[in-house]
Amino acid sequence: MKYDLSVKIVDIKGQPIKDSKIELTVKDICVQSLLANFESEKIDGVEKYKRFKLSQRLENNKNKVIGLNVEEVSLIKKLLGMAYTTLIVGQVYDILEGNTKEEDGYLPEEAGNEEINNTSKQGDSGTNKTEEQVN
Repeated sequence: MKYDLSVKIVDIKGQPIKDSKIELTVKDICVQSLLANFESEKIDGVEKYKRFKLSQRLENNKNKVIGLNVEEVSLIKKLLGMAYTTLIVGQVYDILEGNTKEEDGYLPEEAGNEEINNTSKQGDSGTNKTEEQVN
């Protein structure tokens, strides 16, 4: 299956997460997961070499999209889960499982707030007010 690994990793508020002033992508996270060592794992040189070759393939891919087989995706997901926090794992799993934000109940940024005009907001007095009352 083909995956777009150029998607940027964001914080819970949707702002890009940076590492040394560079915005992290799904590819960066996958490569780092493949190259990490875990104390809970005892793996031989053959397995390490397999992970190294896959990380090279991801890193050297010049296209936005790359093909990965089921075994490769499974390995990345396993290592990702051991290496990163829930925030990172969730975003990368969404890409690797083919989930889109729309399917997960998020609105695209372009949609604006017209569809959620009855959302509650907290007023200055601490009481909840609807969007219409706040404006």
